[in-house]
Amino acid sequence: MKYIQKISAKLDFLNHDVNIDLKGRNLILTGKNGVGKTRFLNQLNSVALNKLIHEIPHLSQQHYSCKERIINIISSEIQNISPNLIFQQHLEELTKLLIKTDSYNIIENRKFVEIAKKLKAIIIQNQGLSNDENYRYKHSQIHEIEHYFNELGYMNSHENIDLVVTGIGNLSENIQASKVTFNFFPAHRQSQITASTNTTDLNQYINTAKHEYSSKLGQFLEQYLLNIKIEKSLALSEEQDTDHADQIDEWFTKFDEDLKFLFEDSTTQLKFNYKLRKFSLLQSYREFTFQSLSSGFTAIFDIYSDLLMRSRLLNILPNELNGVVLIDEIDAHLHISLQKKILPFLSQSFPEIQFIVSTHSPFVITSTNNDTVVYDLSTGEFFEEDLSQYSYESVIKGLFHVNPISSETKNSIETLKKLLNQTPTNYEYIRSLIKELIPLEQNDLLDKKLKNLYLQAINLLSDHNQLEDLDV
Repeated sequence: MKYIQKISAKLDFLNHDVNIDLKGRNLILTGKNGVGKTRFLNQLNSVALNKLIHEIPHLSQQHYSCKERIINIISSEIQNISPNLIFQQHLEELTKLLIKTDSYNIIENRKFVEIAKKLKAIIIQNQGLSNDENYRYKHSQIHEIEHYFNELGYMNSHENIDLVVTGIGNLSENIQASKVTFNFFPAHRQSQITASTNTTDLNQYINTAKHEYSSKLGQFLEQYLLNIKIEKSLALSEEQDTDHADQIDEWFTKFDEDLKFLFEDSTTQLKFNYKLRKFSLLQSYREFTFQSLSSGFTAIFDIYSDLLMRSRLLNILPNELNGVVLIDEIDAHLHISLQKKILPFLSQSFPEIQFIVSTHSPFVITSTNNDTVVYDLSTGEFFEEDLSQYSYESVIKGLFHVNPISSETKNSIETLKKLLNQTPTNYEYIRSLIKELIPLEQNDLLDKKLKNLYLQAINLLSDHNQLEDLDV
């Protein structure tokens, strides 16, 4: 279940308002260095965790009845005052805002309270009421509204970030059923999978998975692997429970497939030394442990192993785990090939989780599909189209506003300028430089000035029948 539908923010470190119409999709945040991507994610993490976990599931069950009671009180008081057009308009607007849906819109909730307070003031003014205790006793019903305002006080918080959230009923049920996770993975992350050689009671880890979203469970991955390996053996030897043993085998098979994908090596597999009760990772040319992973793979495993462990400890499938996961600099320490794969891999492994990540990598951005949108914090630009259709060069130029032309290519362009003004003309040298520029022209990476120079050189070669094998 993808809960966050919209993010709105007024942040002191940005010169524009943030309005991101997520509609439950994943989000990639990008922008210039120092624009505040990490600060934004930190604030979003605080608000999302607070609203989604601590407030919404519980308050959503009572906020409708509170609002309904406020409207009933105001409607009854209207009988005691003369008709008022503004009053009627406010009451109609209030009633529209009461419409019950399985969504949570902080902005609309605040609007409800503001209108209700205006109506209360109108009633007091028209009835000549005051805050005198005698009047409070005589006309207690109108002052009773204050109680419901207090109940709805959470709507008047002054946080900088607002969320529009859907699926409140599902969120409440999934929290009770322990199917929800909310995680924030900072940029400087490193998996610290603890080496294990003995089984242990997993109840403590299970309780952590159910109630502590900030706790890192990935470090217990090897411990869990050992537990279920022994569990399989006992299922066969003690209970002859082949079904349970087969389920564990299927899980290990899927884990091996994920390892092959992450390590980009079809020979990668999990190896278990039953004498030492120790796991290792085996490839055709080497054997290594979880504790000796490179920085790139530790960054991946910090995320992957945590979510995998959380689903296993909650006794649900990875595709049942839902919630919101924030990842700062998802491309940190990753080789280009893994930058292209990491977000699709996580999205496919945990399809019900809404990923909100930051990145500088055009390879991460072009790895997305229609389930992911991109927001540039520097400019406020919002990209909903499928950016996988674009080359990474186009993304660098269009989104990051950086010219991807290398220093070597710039030198070639300067040389071409000189060659076009030289006599006699060195056609062979010009042809060789044009060959270097053809890929840039085909990917629309030459600005107007460079394109004119490029066309000038081609026309010169064409006019003198010197194009030869150039494909232009």
